[in-house]
Amino acid sequence: MATAYCDFEAGSDSNDGSTWTLAELTLQAAITTAGAGGVVYVRRTNAGTPTKDTAAASRTLTIPASTITNPVTIIGCKDGTTAEPPTSSDICVRGTDNLPHFEVTGGGNDLTWAGATTHSTFIGIEFTSQDRFQSAAVNVNIVFKDCIIHWVGLFFLDTRTLWRCYNCDLDTTNTGANILLRGSARIEQYGGLWSYSANASTLVSSNTSEGSAYFFGVNFSAYGGAGLTLCSNQSNDHPVEFVHCKMPTTYTVSGSDSSQSIHAYVKAIGVSNAASHTNTDSVQDFEYSDPFGDVDIEVTDVRTNGADDQATGAFSYAMAPNASATLEGSSAALVSPWMRVWVAGGSAVTLTVFITNGTADLNEDDIWCEFYFPDSDDSSLHEQVVDPTVAEHSAIGSSTIITDDTASTWATSNTHKQKFTITDTPGWTGWASARVHYAKASGQTVYVDPRIIIT
Repeated sequence: MATAYCDFEAGSDSNDGSTWTLAELTLQAAITTAGAGGVVYVRRTNAGTPTKDTAAASRTLTIPASTITNPVTIIGCKDGTTAEPPTSSDICVRGTDNLPHFEVTGGGNDLTWAGATTHSTFIGIEFTSQDRFQSAAVNVNIVFKDCIIHWVGLFFLDTRTLWRCYNCDLDTTNTGANILLRGSARIEQYGGLWSYSANASTLVSSNTSEGSAYFFGVNFSAYGGAGLTLCSNQSNDHPVEFVHCKMPTTYTVSGSDSSQSIHAYVKAIGVSNAASHTNTDSVQDFEYSDPFGDVDIEVTDVRTNGADDQATGAFSYAMAPNASATLEGSSAALVSPWMRVWVAGGSAVTLTVFITNGTADLNEDDIWCEFYFPDSDDSSLHEQVVDPTVAEHSAIGSSTIITDDTASTWATSNTHKQKFTITDTPGWTGWASARVHYAKASGQTVYVDPRIIIT
């Protein structure tokens, strides 16, 4: 473990990297000098215009083996840095400073991270790959803070690689470029801007199983023209989530895929094409897609005195199953978000969840509600317990109709109102939870009031 200095303008790889005066020229040489758990300080240039660590062919950054708690750390520094080590005010910040630039030139060339058990953190560095930006290592954790990342081809997530980006800009100029999930890898981005200079078609896709992606507070509004699909090719096992993100003018959460994997889903919470949401904004703007259907926020078909976020008004969950995927008599069910209500322990309470649709009454093997109560032995209670994988499912039969609801008023689809009710004595004071499972292959939309009523 050591501290190494790198100067893209005045350094030399014949130096030992021990001071700014003896700084090395290339990032790889400085990383090798620093070793596992070491720190590399990179000065962009003394002249004010960033020079680059450049190569005319594919480049591989090999990171020495390190631990997650003590990774190799590479820090970009501003002009005129003389302190050894630099102070925090000398560190480059995305959007404020020109960053040291690590570049791969020439078409068809890749920028690859490699090394056994590679754990590394990059702060204030700009990366350019003319083709793929990828990891060739396994069991790695790569973090970028205040960085800028450009690529033309594909951003690969490889086997057991975790990429984390904090306040980073990621952009490309190629309409065919996207994030390609493959292997048991994950990308997380918190804040920053994701941009396309041309009309994009897809943001995330996959070609093998077990990749995943999570985006929080990311600005996608500059991601090309209208019509962006957030996630496609869901035939593989990859969950993708977007939380409090700003989107292009129009977008689609998920591309249709008849072979979509049972473990794949796309979830968009608090997203908007107007502005990035904060945690004080409306709970509305919820979209969810998996192999069994879609769940969306509905603001027209709502129950009187039902759920209301007190910001933009009343809402419900619209559950629309895929007729080709969710089959009655199987465990393939579309599931609503969890709904919760605070209950007092020691006294019996009755909980009710209300649903409606405009087509026909639903049976217990079409739709059911799962309830959980806080209990002293952590047990759960279920109302309408219909598990299509066990024998008693056939005994219930399709003729058993969900309880009618004659008292509620819904705005429009109010001809077939029904409800789920359960009575129990909670073991302690806490949250009771419920979620609706819908496995009707008719394609009819059901509206769920997220407000659980206590009586």
